[in-house]
Amino acid sequence: MDRPVYRILVAEDEEIARRSLRLLCERSGSPVEVVSEANTGRQVLEELERARPDIILMDVVMPGMNGLTAAKAVRERSPATKIVMISAYEVFSYAQEALRAGAADYLLKPVRPEQLEALLKKLCTDLDAARAQETSSPVLSEQTNALLANSPHTHILKSALAFIAAHYMQQLTLEQVAEQVALSSTYFSRIFKQETGYTFVEYLTRLRLAEVKRLLRTTRLSLAEISYAVGYQNPNYLSERFKALEGMTPSAYRRNYE
Repeated sequence: MDRPVYRILVAEDEEIARRSLRLLCERSGSPVEVVSEANTGRQVLEELERARPDIILMDVVMPGMNGLTAAKAVRERSPATKIVMISAYEVFSYAQEALRAGAADYLLKPVRPEQLEALLKKLCTDLDAARAQETSSPVLSEQTNALLANSPHTHILKSALAFIAAHYMQQLTLEQVAEQVALSSTYFSRIFKQETGYTFVEYLTRLRLAEVKRLLRTTRLSLAEISYAVGYQNPNYLSERFKALEGMTPSAYRRNYE
């Protein structure tokens, strides 16, 4: 099956630099397409709603709302969108703030073709994995999507699920997700269980185990390596949870696919 083509928004107030980034993307060899451009932070937010980009390449310094402020707004509205900040200034504090704003990476001008090619390749791989994870997720089934479509909390829940899908491999907490969607942890916990049928911990566990099963089937990574890759620091705990939910050990599961 062909890989999906991922949509890119180029946000840069200098026309020559904007054209250069578009050309580099088109020649990168990755399955990407530049679908929109913006020259201010406010235009980024307008194009986010209209073009629905998977990746945003964004200059830090732009008229009006700067790139860092726009990046924070993007993360609030579309947590799954990959943001790459670009700057002419090699200032460590800029890079720190960009990462805090949710940027996936920070590039310096002039952007080198080989650097952008490698980054786009990585981002596309990450997006492939996230899309596969959504497909295998116990909550993002057609039935559940239909339920969410009729829920008054649809936007909140979809944003939360996208944020979880993008960060499940980290030490993710209910409080972090609730903060991402601007709700108290108590209220978020209640509507999450009410609408999905899972507690946050149950959902996170099943999401991680879906990825564990994929890695057991398709790679030769050790259980310890898989454990760390999906957000568990203790392989023994992963093994216990896997057996409790799947009725067999991870090694037994892998043998069935050898």
